[in-house]
Amino acid sequence: MPTDRATVHVDTTLLIEQFKAAPRPATVREGLRGFKFISTSSYARFEFKKTWIRSLMYLYDRASRVTHVAGLITEINQSFGKQKSNNLTRSLEAWCAFNPPGQAPLPDAAALLRLKTQLKIAILNAYKQWSRLTHHEWDGTGCLRAREAPRQSDDGKIDATVPRCWRTRIQCTIHTFFEENRDLFIQIEQAVAQKADASEQLKAAAAVIRAALVDPRSLCEDKVCQRVGDVLIAIDGNKMSTFAANNPSEWELLSLVLKKPLINPVKGSFVV
Repeated sequence: MPTDRATVHVDTTLLIEQFKAAPRPATVREGLRGFKFISTSSYARFEFKKTWIRSLMYLYDRASRVTHVAGLITEINQSFGKQKSNNLTRSLEAWCAFNPPGQAPLPDAAALLRLKTQLKIAILNAYKQWSRLTHHEWDGTGCLRAREAPRQSDDGKIDATVPRCWRTRIQCTIHTFFEENRDLFIQIEQAVAQKADASEQLKAAAAVIRAALVDPRSLCEDKVCQRVGDVLIAIDGNKMSTFAANNPSEWELLSLVLKKPLINPVKGSFVV
């Protein structure tokens, strides 16, 4: 177990786990319970919005189009191809979070209405719940897309869109964040280059880092920064004593380079 349980920096993966069906939230909370200070990154909040909240929005939108629960399940299964298996998985996990075993059965129309109501409340309160999971949120990247919480317009429509970003209209600090931490980015890029079995995600991140070494403003394109998300989140929390994540294929290398112990409460594992 970690020798220093003072502070821990948590990746998007473990925060999203706490929104899923039992027993996952309790498992993660128990794994983090001994830490006195828990942090994350504003870029993790953006990833949370882009993945989990959008999955809830997908379910809410589809539930508004069908007349019975069976129709919604059919919509989910038919909406995603193999190339979008992560989206399918998240949608099914979101479905399970709002349809736990043992829930009192209702007539089909009432069950659909209950689901829509639960989803609406969850979407509009997602940022409040997110903020309760940690003590602090680092904002080195100044991510604009993380700041805009889901909202409801006067006509009742819910807006959880993810805005676009371009280098011709810079609204974040990711390029200056890169310059301030250039040495750490270089160390990560070199570690990926030396690791023969590095994940495809890490290889893509290393390519982005190499381009940013020439032109840091290249990071200000939204489709570019997304390819280096784990690296941004890790470096943003570099002041913390421990890292926590549920995607070891990326975070084991990041923790090694940044000299942090890594824990994964979902797997009950600890990596020095």
